[in-house]
Amino acid sequence: MRIHSKKNPNIAKALNSQLKKGKNKKTILMPVDKKGVEVDWFTGWEGVARLAKAYGLDWSDVGFMIEDQYAPKLSIHHIQLCAYIHRSLKRVQSGKYKNIKRSKVPINETDLHFAIRMDRRNIEYIYKHNLKSKPTKDFYKSVSQMYKRIMKSHPKHITGFAKTLK
Repeated sequence: MRIHSKKNPNIAKALNSQLKKGKNKKTILMPVDKKGVEVDWFTGWEGVARLAKAYGLDWSDVGFMIEDQYAPKLSIHHIQLCAYIHRSLKRVQSGKYKNIKRSKVPINETDLHFAIRMDRRNIEYIYKHNLKSKPTKDFYKSVSQMYKRIMKSHPKHITGFAKTLK
């Protein structure tokens, strides 16, 4: 088997030398369209469009595949959980819970941990029933990590939903 390419002769030479040495036993061939012509899609978005056209797809199919593969898998329940935490955190920062003693907790308890503790009933219900998450050893750590991650990517959704809560 010999590989040849008019567009990229250097790549063809490198692949042929690897084939002779026996290093590359599995050779990945270029995709072929319906007419049997190789589709070189390594040239950017134009090449991806040619590849999609060769397989009978259009731009929407490619967009849906990218979205399914790489889009964040968030539901309304994730936003709801973060909205409850955000609302409670704003209450802690405004001083609503300043009369409540922070007893039986570490001295350096963060505001986020305290906010989760103040609205634990709602947050835990959403976490266990709506998100159907498995119980963890450290509930506060897992919820706060989820809040930080989602708040970084979707702050407008969370603040908007938090304003609608009572």
